[in-house]
Amino acid sequence: MIEKQPNPLLQDISKTQVIDLFSPESSSISADSHEGLVRTTNEDSFAYYLDKKQHIAVLVVADGIGGNEGGEIASMMTAKTIIGDLRNAIQSRNFFQQDAVFYIKNALERINSHIYQENELLNRLNAPMGTTLSM
Repeated sequence: MIEKQPNPLLQDISKTQVIDLFSPESSSISADSHEGLVRTTNEDSFAYYLDKKQHIAVLVVADGIGGNEGGEIASMMTAKTIIGDLRNAIQSRNFFQQDAVFYIKNALERINSHIYQENELLNRLNAPMGTTLSM
């Protein structure tokens, strides 16, 4: 019988420090990226929006699909659209957490449609541009 070992990444999770982005003592948000050893261009995009009044933080990282043309366009469009849509929604009225799902879903549907149309227009159906998204 194989004995299951505890995951070291999950150990001491109770000691994880949570940073309050909205406190006066908070440090800044930063990001870094590297094109790696194989490619000459970088297809990463990152963006953020903080609403200190409502204590809302949105952080987005998108990484274009490597090896396919246009990944940098897809990742930049995704990051900008998500942040822009959520920022506009948050600033336009009282924003509730359950609203976020609605705005993110709509933004992703628009982004997906636009990327699909661009791929068809540029005949990139064998190696279409695309991106990952983490929020």
